[in-house]
Amino acid sequence: MTDACAGVGRNRRVAAAARILLATLLSIPILASAQVQEEVVTPPAEPTDAAVPPATEAETAVAETETATPVATEAGTAGETATAAAETETAGETAAPAATATETVEEPAAATEAPTEEPGPSAELGLLGAAGEDDLEPDVGPTAEADAEEEEEEEEEEEEEEGETGSLHVAIPGYYQLSVFGLAPMALGPDDPARPFGPELGQEYYGWSRLRATPELSFAPIKVKAQFDVMTGIIFGQSTVGVDGALEPRMRESGAASDGGGELVGIRPFDFRQLFLEWDTGYGILRAGQMTSNWGLGILANDGDRDQLFGFNRYGDMVERIVFATKPFSTLGDGFYKDIITILGGDLVYRDHLADIWDGDLAWQGIFALLWREEPQQVGMYVAYRNQTFDDGDTLEVVAVDVTADWTIDLAEGWDLQLAGEGVGVFGSTDVARSLTADTHDVMQFGGALRIAAKYLEQYTAQVEVGASTSDANTYDDQLLRFTFDPDYNVGLIMFEELLAWQTARAATLAASPDLVGEPVPGLELLPTNGGVSGALYVNPTFRARPLEWLEAAVGVLWGYSTADVVSPFEQKVNGVPANYMGGDSGSRNLGVELDVGVNFLVPLRLVRLEAGAQFGYMFLGDAFADADGNRPDDIWLTEGRLALRF
Repeated sequence: MTDACAGVGRNRRVAAAARILLATLLSIPILASAQVQEEVVTPPAEPTDAAVPPATEAETAVAETETATPVATEAGTAGETATAAAETETAGETAAPAATATETVEEPAAATEAPTEEPGPSAELGLLGAAGEDDLEPDVGPTAEADAEEEEEEEEEEEEEEGETGSLHVAIPGYYQLSVFGLAPMALGPDDPARPFGPELGQEYYGWSRLRATPELSFAPIKVKAQFDVMTGIIFGQSTVGVDGALEPRMRESGAASDGGGELVGIRPFDFRQLFLEWDTGYGILRAGQMTSNWGLGILANDGDRDQLFGFNRYGDMVERIVFATKPFSTLGDGFYKDIITILGGDLVYRDHLADIWDGDLAWQGIFALLWREEPQQVGMYVAYRNQTFDDGDTLEVVAVDVTADWTIDLAEGWDLQLAGEGVGVFGSTDVARSLTADTHDVMQFGGALRIAAKYLEQYTAQVEVGASTSDANTYDDQLLRFTFDPDYNVGLIMFEELLAWQTARAATLAASPDLVGEPVPGLELLPTNGGVSGALYVNPTFRARPLEWLEAAVGVLWGYSTADVVSPFEQKVNGVPANYMGGDSGSRNLGVELDVGVNFLVPLRLVRLEAGAQFGYMFLGDAFADADGNRPDDIWLTEGRLALRF
């Protein structure tokens, strides 16, 4: 991280240059992607309190509003999606609604949050000073909070200097990460010679990289922030086969199966994620521009910049947004209401799992959120409305209601108990997914997750997470019930992240083939889950330990169970009866058990930090993946090694 502060009064040339640079940045048109994070920044005295009218010297707290996209539902015809009205890329099986999310974030702190803790809402909103916008942990594996206290002290000193002198502040935090993956052969469907692509994924190793930088310029009360990625995606290795419908297919355009030729699909040479202006008006915080979006645990809206214990962030929801956050009751007394933050905003979705403005999708969102926070406790709710027109003229209109909470209890000296959760309901209608019985589908979807974590001295954390989302086994009725978590909400390494993601993508690809099904069913592009938990119940106990400053390790167990019969729309169409993705009994719901382990080594250097880590997962497949003869495919394993350089 590089920081430079220059006093305005001390050097006129620096001041002039700062004004020119700021004016230049503010004139740049807001182009792409977004996450809404509204920060209600405090006046010089208290940067974490919400803004109040000028009559009072207010506490200001950064309130970041985020939106989630429709979450997918698995209706035999179209992909399901329903997400909270904001930017979230959640893909489910068959079309489903969108929802929006809001997030409240305090003045961003240095990137030190350990992703292994899968921080609750308060951490993700930056309200604990641990996972604000500048949390740039690499995307993979357990990571530690290295040098957290030192970085916080440096930031406090800079903030104090800024408050006293009105100085210019420039920071460019970021990281570079290179990962190498190996995975066992993965069966995506029955071994039928009449079908193209073969029965397996076709990819057993590949390399993945990302360079991410988040430059920021501030000159109180104005702040300009940007974020961009360079060379994000697979850079070498084998290609997948027959999963074109996935958001990141990890494949080549041609020659993938034999000679390794062809251009890689899914890699982004340059991806401009954020460019927005933030203004502390004295009454609250106003933000406008292109942003990423995150709310609560990240089930509905996820910026793809929040690491968790296992899994890999690959996407991120982005919107063109204008939003205002304030504490309207902070001057009325000392009651609980003084800590209520209100957030109001509007979005044009740039890119999420359901919409991409460059593909011709036009999605508008409106959000209203309330957040009560008294550190370390917080409770929040938002209501989001989304109206979307797809590139082919189909429409989606939904309302999402999302509640989230994070509560920490001191049990004894050094011991804490944390309860964190998020629940969402999505309601509306869409004509994206059409069946034989109806041209329009009613959307009614529910999902949520609850975490209970016992922590000792922040070095050892034992946690149990339980999550569930509604499913939809009837692909011919007029309802879309299947809810899909945001693809960047990672649960485990294989079950949801890989196996179900690629099975739904293969089913969508086959169902779009005129040679196999005649006329493709509308909405199939929404069928792939892209790694999100979809139509399932899961239990995920984990344990993380950091016995040494330079060493962190984690272990986890994941059990999954479908909340309805497992039905592949493609298999049902070709077989005439409901069947799972392997062509077997759809009534078998046990997804199986997965074991995950990870280790991370941290090497602090003078100006940067070097990290090296590895993860390994092994999945014992359940009967939900058995074929027509009752035979289950071989168990699946995945390994990943990572090198990261943080600056």
